[in-house]
Amino acid sequence: MVVVNTYVPNNGTTPPSFKRRREWNATALEFAERRRNEGKAVVWIGDLNTTHTSMDVTQPDRDFFFNQGSKDADRGDRGQPGYTPNEQLAHSELLQKGQLVDAFRHMHPEVSQLPDDPHWSWRGAAAVHASHAKYFGKGMRIDFSLVSRELEPLIISADILGRGKERTGAYSHPRRMCDLVGKKKTQDGLALRRRARAWGL
Repeated sequence: MVVVNTYVPNNGTTPPSFKRRREWNATALEFAERRRNEGKAVVWIGDLNTTHTSMDVTQPDRDFFFNQGSKDADRGDRGQPGYTPNEQLAHSELLQKGQLVDAFRHMHPEVSQLPDDPHWSWRGAAAVHASHAKYFGKGMRIDFSLVSRELEPLIISADILGRGKERTGAYSHPRRMCDLVGKKKTQDGLALRRRARAWGL
Protein backbone atom coordinates (compact mmCIF):
# COMPACT_ATOMS: atom_id res chain seq x y z
CA MET A 1 0.00 0.00 0.00
CA VAL A 2 1.16 3.54 -0.81
CA VAL A 3 0.04 6.45 1.38
CA VAL A 4 0.23 9.91 -0.21
CA ASN A 5 -0.31 13.35 1.30
CA THR A 6 -0.25 16.28 -1.15
CA TYR A 7 -0.84 20.00 -1.31
CA VAL A 8 -1.76 20.67 -4.93
CA PRO A 9 -0.97 23.99 -6.70
CA ASN A 10 -3.89 26.38 -6.94
CA ASN A 11 -5.26 26.81 -10.47
CA GLY A 12 -4.90 30.58 -10.21
CA THR A 13 -6.32 33.03 -12.73
CA THR A 14 -3.55 33.50 -15.31
CA PRO A 15 -2.31 31.45 -18.29
CA PRO A 16 1.01 30.56 -16.50
CA SER A 17 -0.90 29.28 -13.46
CA PHE A 18 -3.29 27.29 -15.67
CA LYS A 19 -0.26 25.70 -17.38
CA ARG A 20 1.37 24.85 -14.03
CA ARG A 21 -1.82 23.18 -12.83
CA ARG A 22 -2.20 21.16 -16.05
CA GLU A 23 1.36 19.90 -15.66
CA TRP A 24 0.62 18.87 -12.08
CA ASN A 25 -2.58 17.10 -13.14
CA ALA A 26 -0.70 15.13 -15.79
CA THR A 27 1.99 14.11 -13.28
CA ALA A 28 -0.61 13.08 -10.68
CA LEU A 29 -2.50 10.98 -13.22
CA GLU A 30 0.73 9.29 -14.36
CA PHE A 31 1.56 8.47 -10.73
CA ALA A 32 -1.90 6.99 -10.05
CA GLU A 33 -1.85 4.88 -13.22
CA ARG A 34 1.66 3.61 -12.46
CA ARG A 35 0.66 2.52 -8.94
CA ARG A 36 -2.42 0.80 -10.37
CA ASN A 37 -0.36 -1.06 -12.98
CA GLU A 38 2.07 -2.15 -10.26
CA GLY A 39 -0.84 -3.60 -8.30
CA LYS A 40 -0.28 -1.26 -5.34
CA ALA A 41 -3.26 0.08 -3.40
CA VAL A 42 -3.24 3.83 -2.74
CA VAL A 43 -4.57 5.97 0.09
CA TRP A 44 -4.34 9.61 -1.04
CA ILE A 45 -5.11 12.33 1.51
CA GLY A 46 -4.66 16.03 0.97
CA ASP A 47 -5.62 19.45 -0.30
CA LEU A 48 -6.23 18.74 -3.98
CA ASN A 49 -7.38 22.33 -4.52
CA THR A 50 -10.38 21.37 -6.64
CA THR A 51 -13.98 20.42 -6.29
CA HIS A 52 -15.25 17.43 -8.22
CA THR A 53 -18.82 18.52 -8.97
CA SER A 54 -21.30 21.23 -8.01
CA MET A 55 -22.15 19.07 -4.99
CA ASP A 56 -18.86 20.19 -3.49
CA VAL A 57 -19.77 23.83 -2.83
CA THR A 58 -22.39 25.34 -0.54
CA GLN A 59 -25.50 24.94 -2.63
CA PRO A 60 -26.83 28.52 -2.66
CA ASP A 61 -23.41 29.67 -3.92
CA ARG A 62 -22.89 27.57 -7.05
CA ASP A 63 -23.46 30.50 -9.41
CA PHE A 64 -21.32 32.75 -7.21
CA PHE A 65 -18.31 30.45 -7.50
CA PHE A 66 -18.79 30.01 -11.24
CA ASN A 67 -18.73 33.79 -11.74
CA GLN A 68 -15.44 34.38 -9.88
CA GLY A 69 -11.95 34.23 -11.32
CA SER A 70 -10.72 35.57 -14.63
CA LYS A 71 -13.36 36.77 -17.07
CA ASP A 72 -10.83 36.68 -19.93
CA ALA A 73 -9.93 33.00 -19.58
CA ASP A 74 -11.16 30.28 -21.89
CA ARG A 75 -14.48 28.87 -20.76
CA GLY A 76 -12.83 25.78 -19.26
CA ASP A 77 -10.74 27.94 -16.92
CA ARG A 78 -13.45 30.38 -15.89
CA GLY A 79 -14.70 30.38 -12.34
CA GLN A 80 -13.31 30.31 -8.84
CA PRO A 81 -9.99 28.45 -8.74
CA GLY A 82 -11.03 25.00 -7.56
CA TYR A 83 -14.39 25.24 -9.33
CA THR A 84 -13.52 25.45 -13.02
CA PRO A 85 -14.67 22.93 -15.64
CA ASN A 86 -11.09 21.95 -16.56
CA GLU A 87 -10.16 21.17 -12.96
CA GLN A 88 -13.26 19.07 -12.43
CA LEU A 89 -12.67 17.15 -15.66
CA ALA A 90 -9.07 16.43 -14.60
CA HIS A 91 -10.29 15.19 -11.22
CA SER A 92 -12.82 12.88 -12.90
CA GLU A 93 -10.04 11.49 -15.10
CA LEU A 94 -7.85 10.89 -12.04
CA LEU A 95 -10.60 8.91 -10.33
CA GLN A 96 -11.47 6.91 -13.44
CA LYS A 97 -8.03 6.07 -14.82
CA GLY A 98 -6.40 5.78 -11.42
CA GLN A 99 -9.30 3.60 -10.24
CA LEU A 100 -9.71 5.70 -7.11
CA VAL A 101 -12.75 6.24 -4.89
CA ASP A 102 -13.68 9.45 -3.11
CA ALA A 103 -14.08 8.07 0.42
CA PHE A 104 -16.06 11.06 1.72
CA ARG A 105 -18.60 10.95 -1.13
CA HIS A 106 -18.79 7.18 -0.72
CA MET A 107 -19.90 7.68 2.88
CA HIS A 108 -21.92 10.86 2.23
CA PRO A 109 -23.60 10.40 -1.17
CA GLU A 110 -26.24 13.08 -0.66
CA VAL A 111 -25.45 16.74 -1.22
CA SER A 112 -25.70 18.85 1.91
CA GLN A 113 -28.28 21.64 1.81
CA LEU A 114 -27.11 23.16 5.08
CA PRO A 115 -24.15 25.58 5.05
CA ASP A 116 -23.32 24.74 8.67
CA ASP A 117 -22.90 21.02 7.96
CA PRO A 118 -19.33 19.67 8.15
CA HIS A 119 -19.24 18.98 4.42
CA TRP A 120 -16.91 21.78 3.38
CA SER A 121 -13.14 21.67 3.83
CA TRP A 122 -12.53 25.30 2.84
CA ARG A 123 -14.41 28.23 4.37
CA GLY A 124 -14.33 31.88 3.49
CA ALA A 125 -13.13 33.90 6.47
CA ALA A 126 -14.61 37.11 7.82
CA ALA A 127 -11.93 39.29 6.21
CA VAL A 128 -11.00 42.88 6.87
CA HIS A 129 -10.73 43.64 3.15
CA ALA A 130 -13.99 43.87 1.22
CA SER A 131 -12.61 41.81 -1.69
CA HIS A 132 -12.22 38.82 0.65
CA ALA A 133 -15.28 39.41 2.81
CA LYS A 134 -17.55 38.30 -0.04
CA TYR A 135 -16.44 34.72 0.66
CA PHE A 136 -17.52 34.73 4.29
CA GLY A 137 -19.82 31.80 5.07
CA LYS A 138 -19.31 30.15 1.71
CA GLY A 139 -17.73 26.72 1.53
CA MET A 140 -16.01 24.32 -0.86
CA ARG A 141 -14.84 20.73 -0.51
CA ILE A 142 -11.38 20.81 -2.07
CA ASP A 143 -9.64 18.37 0.31
CA PHE A 144 -10.04 14.67 -0.32
CA SER A 145 -9.47 11.17 0.97
CA LEU A 146 -9.06 8.96 -2.11
CA VAL A 147 -8.53 5.21 -1.92
CA SER A 148 -8.03 2.50 -4.54
CA ARG A 149 -11.22 0.75 -5.58
CA GLU A 150 -10.15 -2.50 -4.00
CA LEU A 151 -10.10 -0.72 -0.63
CA GLU A 152 -13.65 0.64 -1.01
CA PRO A 153 -15.27 -2.23 0.94
CA LEU A 154 -12.96 -1.43 3.87
CA ILE A 155 -14.07 2.19 4.29
CA ILE A 156 -16.04 2.61 7.51
CA SER A 157 -15.84 6.39 7.92
CA ALA A 158 -14.63 9.49 6.12
CA ASP A 159 -15.19 12.83 7.79
CA ILE A 160 -14.24 16.48 7.77
CA LEU A 161 -13.49 17.80 11.25
CA GLY A 162 -14.73 21.37 11.56
CA ARG A 163 -18.04 23.01 10.74
CA GLY A 164 -19.97 26.23 10.23
CA LYS A 165 -19.11 29.63 8.80
CA GLU A 166 -17.15 30.41 11.96
CA ARG A 167 -15.01 27.34 11.19
CA THR A 168 -15.58 25.76 14.56
CA GLY A 169 -12.96 23.12 15.23
CA ALA A 170 -10.77 24.22 12.33
CA TYR A 171 -8.69 27.09 10.99
CA SER A 172 -8.95 27.29 7.21
CA HIS A 173 -8.81 23.69 6.01
CA PRO A 174 -10.18 21.25 8.63
CA ARG A 175 -8.44 17.94 9.04
CA ARG A 176 -9.84 15.05 7.05
CA MET A 177 -10.09 11.57 8.48
CA CYS A 178 -10.59 8.25 6.72
CA ASP A 179 -10.92 4.93 8.56
CA LEU A 180 -10.32 1.58 6.87
CA VAL A 181 -10.94 -1.79 8.47
CA GLY A 182 -9.68 -5.10 7.16
CA LYS A 183 -9.13 -8.67 8.27
CA LYS A 184 -6.00 -10.79 8.13
CA LYS A 185 -5.78 -14.47 8.97
CA THR A 186 -3.07 -15.60 11.34
CA GLN A 187 -1.18 -18.89 11.11
CA ASP A 188 -3.68 -20.54 13.45
CA GLY A 189 -6.60 -19.42 11.29
CA LEU A 190 -7.88 -16.62 13.50
CA ALA A 191 -9.13 -13.49 11.75
CA LEU A 192 -7.62 -10.33 13.15
CA ARG A 193 -9.51 -7.10 12.65
CA ARG A 194 -7.20 -4.28 11.64
CA ARG A 195 -8.09 -0.64 11.62
CA ALA A 196 -6.07 2.03 9.85
CA ARG A 197 -6.75 5.73 10.18
CA ALA A 198 -5.41 8.22 7.64
CA TRP A 199 -5.32 11.90 8.52
CA GLY A 200 -5.00 14.84 6.21
CA LEU A 201 -3.68 18.01 7.84
